[in-house]
Amino acid sequence: MKPFVLIIAVWASLLVAGRAGDNAAKWVAPSASNSAVELNFIGVTAADWHAAFDFYTKTLGVGLAATNPAYGNWALFGGGWKDYESGKSRSMIFELFEHGLPGIADRHWGHRQGYRPGIQVDDLDAMVAAARSRGVPFTGEIETTEWGRRIEFSAPEGVRWTLSEARSRPAGSDLAQPLIGHIEIKAHDVDGQKAFYRDVMGLQVESEGARGIILGQAPGKAWLTIEPGGEKQTTPPELAKEPYQAHPIFISFMTYRLDLVAARLRKAGVTILREVTPHPLWGGTDLIIADVDGNVIQVVQYGL
Repeated sequence: MKPFVLIIAVWASLLVAGRAGDNAAKWVAPSASNSAVELNFIGVTAADWHAAFDFYTKTLGVGLAATNPAYGNWALFGGGWKDYESGKSRSMIFELFEHGLPGIADRHWGHRQGYRPGIQVDDLDAMVAAARSRGVPFTGEIETTEWGRRIEFSAPEGVRWTLSEARSRPAGSDLAQPLIGHIEIKAHDVDGQKAFYRDVMGLQVESEGARGIILGQAPGKAWLTIEPGGEKQTTPPELAKEPYQAHPIFISFMTYRLDLVAARLRKAGVTILREVTPHPLWGGTDLIIADVDGNVIQVVQYGL
């Protein structure tokens, strides 16, 4: 988003510009009282955008859906918005942005990274073997959880992801069209995070176990886990208006009525990092908030 002059100002205006144009016009509110939100997007910010881009496209093998020089260094991966809107893809949207914080040498999940995206696959062992052969660096071995199996890998700048087999969840068979089906949160305040995502953001608690909590949306939609052991995530004051730069991963909830959602969030006492801001360039309006642990969330409505 824009720590320095013009190009970053453009990046700030186009934070979700990949969702502009034809896509923006399709999101028409079906009801004046519809104030629901849907978790459906992750953004990754990188200090060295080109190194990150090469990793995701060449090493991990994710397909490129779109780039646009007008947006600076920006990329949309996988099936993109077209497949999501048509129902062809159940994956969260994945976009890569520039101007992340440099020099984060000791980052890991829970330390300077609260969110960890999970790519759901139908054959974890085969997918791991193929990824290893392309040079994807895994940080450990496959582990069994209460909901399935997973293994963590590290992207440039220490950004952590997982490949996973999740029982009774959609799965993909090709990383060229990855099914990013869930977000894992390493929480500092587990109870606070549970209450926030349940009571404020509207997710439903599906299960609670010794290792964490699972919250979901409608069947087939993105879900999230909350596990203990994380740190509070912070946004430096100088980046308060561009909070994405301080965090390697941010998530986004879409709504048809941002005005109603914003009023509800204020009433709930949610931390607001940037007030409601219209973006005529890409045809939407957003509000930037933080969860209980300080992770950054965008709430967005398409169409001005």
